[in-house]
Amino acid sequence: MTSNKDSNVSFENILSQFGSSVNKISDFLTTSLDEINYEELSTENKVRYDLLLAYSLNGLLWVYMRTKGEDPAQTIIKTELNRVKENMSELQHTIDRKTIMPRLDKGATKRFVKHGLWQKKNPKHVHFSD
Repeated sequence: MTSNKDSNVSFENILSQFGSSVNKISDFLTTSLDEINYEELSTENKVRYDLLLAYSLNGLLWVYMRTKGEDPAQTIIKTELNRVKENMSELQHTIDRKTIMPRLDKGATKRFVKHGLWQKKNPKHVHFSD
């Protein structure tokens, strides 16, 4: 009989944690959708924001389908999650390329080349040897 009580307490703890998690998710979605002025974000932050919401909502749908006993791997949700993951890695690659790739200062390069190359001075008198 005690094992039944222990399993009931354990199940109640799991349900309580699940309810707490649902509330946290609800709060996250409410704040992320309400408090942001999307138009004021930079292009990079807009992409990050869109990817965050797409991944979060698809992940929530995945969990919802699992709780209903359905296999989300057999639906379009899996391809959507993979597409969002690919876009996330593409964004990271773009950011890395932007920050790691050296930039060429054209003005400095022109000055360096202009003054670094040897040029014969224009002589006033031209001497011809016979």
